[in-house]
Amino acid sequence: DDDSRYVGVLTSWMALTAAFVGLFASSTAGGASSEGRGRVLITGAMGFFFVGFLFLLFPNSSSPFWNIYTLLLVYTLHGIGRASFESTLKATFAEYFPSPNTTAAFGNIVLQNGLASAIGYVLTFVLQCSKSSRYCVQYSDGSLHNVLIFELLICGTAILAILGYCRASEIFENEKITEEQRRTEQLNNNNTPVPSIA
Repeated sequence: DDDSRYVGVLTSWMALTAAFVGLFASSTAGGASSEGRGRVLITGAMGFFFVGFLFLLFPNSSSPFWNIYTLLLVYTLHGIGRASFESTLKATFAEYFPSPNTTAAFGNIVLQNGLASAIGYVLTFVLQCSKSSRYCVQYSDGSLHNVLIFELLICGTAILAILGYCRASEIFENEKITEEQRRTEQLNNNNTPVPSIA
């Protein structure tokens, strides 16, 4: 779309997708269930992964693959990612880092988002190339950019997010079991209540 006629429609489509998926994700997440939130979080990360993956497979916008329907697919995947990953990640951080660590955990999310945005901004200037090729794409201003690195960063970050979530869940569950065992052991030894740390 050389005239950018569909930008408003596509952006609205992403927002509508995010709203619809958000409603579905909230009922699927299982309320306070870590397992339900995990499924939703992984679905969101996979949505982001496939956005990058499609551009990895078909980097050139003049490819016959790209049309209004595949653009709708990209915006749908992005809407799925936005709806199910970001809010679920914050809920997971709140569970995994109970008070008094919640504020620091949310600060960490803001730091990570800011750092990722800054890196992406700088890379748009750093990752330029001199000759048009499969992954050296000409932008509308005439400049050539190496999009392969961006696509690999998106896919790699999504995979690392899933692996990181799985590892964090394992650590969290092990800490819960250890804490319950410690409390039970102390109760058995002292017959006095032990305050919970969570």
